[in-house]
Amino acid sequence: MQSYFLSECPEEPIGSIDVIKSSNRQDILGQNEGCLLALTCWNKSVKFYDPQIPYGASLNDNFKYGSSNDPIERSDESQNASASVQNTKYISTGKCLQSLQCENIYLACKFKNDSTIFLGGFNEAVDFINLQDSFYSPRKLVGHLAPVRCLSLLENSSILASGDWNGDVLLTCVNEGSFGSQISKISLTGKVFCMDYSFNEEWLLVGDSLKNMNLINLRKLSSGIEATTPTEVVPNFMKYQLRNICANKHKDVFATSSIEGRVQITSVEKALKGEVNSKESPKDNYAFKCHRTKDNSMMTETIYPVNSVCFHPQFANVLATGGSDASVFLWDTSAKKRLWRNSNFQLVDSDKNLIRVCNESISSLKFHPTLPYLISSCCDTFDQSCRLSSETRDQANDGSNSTPVQRSSIIFHSVHGVKPLE
Repeated sequence: MQSYFLSECPEEPIGSIDVIKSSNRQDILGQNEGCLLALTCWNKSVKFYDPQIPYGASLNDNFKYGSSNDPIERSDESQNASASVQNTKYISTGKCLQSLQCENIYLACKFKNDSTIFLGGFNEAVDFINLQDSFYSPRKLVGHLAPVRCLSLLENSSILASGDWNGDVLLTCVNEGSFGSQISKISLTGKVFCMDYSFNEEWLLVGDSLKNMNLINLRKLSSGIEATTPTEVVPNFMKYQLRNICANKHKDVFATSSIEGRVQITSVEKALKGEVNSKESPKDNYAFKCHRTKDNSMMTETIYPVNSVCFHPQFANVLATGGSDASVFLWDTSAKKRLWRNSNFQLVDSDKNLIRVCNESISSLKFHPTLPYLISSCCDTFDQSCRLSSETRDQANDGSNSTPVQRSSIIFHSVHGVKPLE
């Protein structure tokens, strides 16, 4: 199955991406069915795209899915090539529908529907854009006291959770009758680094800069059982700094990742009981190493941050991970096996001539809402301060005003045929 890259991607680092199925939006897409992709960029822009991926492509390809018997606990991924698709060629697709130049950098974006998107960033507020307005102008929804890092939308209860670097989590009503009214404010001890909600919307899961996992009981909060917000704190949830969290939307399981090339799989129930990684209850309760490379000749191992984790929307046991090693993996979390991997994405033109190899860090992952594609944003994630490509550095040294080489990319990885082993 053909894989793609976004043809009109900005060259600056990408702050966040989100994607949503769009229906009856002839005014935006030029067609009734499709999807909208949004991204925020460090050049203070917000862009909206129609990916334009052919909907019948999956029926006419020769893609063969090869699974692996490689145990999930193994740290040396490179030894297994059977689940690798290193020779995949990525061709350009997509159309930029709208590009907004804003006053601030947005670090997070989240669609409510195909007509409204929420944005949070360095303006210390959550803004929203009504995509049915002709000017696409951001308007303030709720204010914060520090830059907003995370947004999470509880769809069933119409609550938007926003977390900032002051350690505050705000819960805001976003239904039509009470749009913008604040429900609650929860103050944590550390900066909010990652956030998601449990499959039944009972718990809000917040990872902070002190490596704590904060579990906020939203049902008790909404029912008014307790005067103060019922928050359970699991200290030192992972050994090193947390990077991302994703809750499974089918069952009580969530995944977290850290800068130490490690992913933790557990549940809210086990976290509340203090049984994380307990050998007495090993099912969906373990940690594994990934996004690490070994140099056997030098007897060294390079460990990369795992920047994003994302559960498959259809298969409850399939987890995607993306790291600063520029690699993307799919795992069967129940069988504890690696299913698929790819890295060094070859971007080609219409004649299949190589344009460049995308080897930037994976900053974010999302599954396409209707098609078998895993979407990754690839850019500088500032792991080693701000880096310039050699071409850009040469231009700066010789005073050239030519356009810097594009380093950021949005990649659509074909995962057609991916299924859990069990």
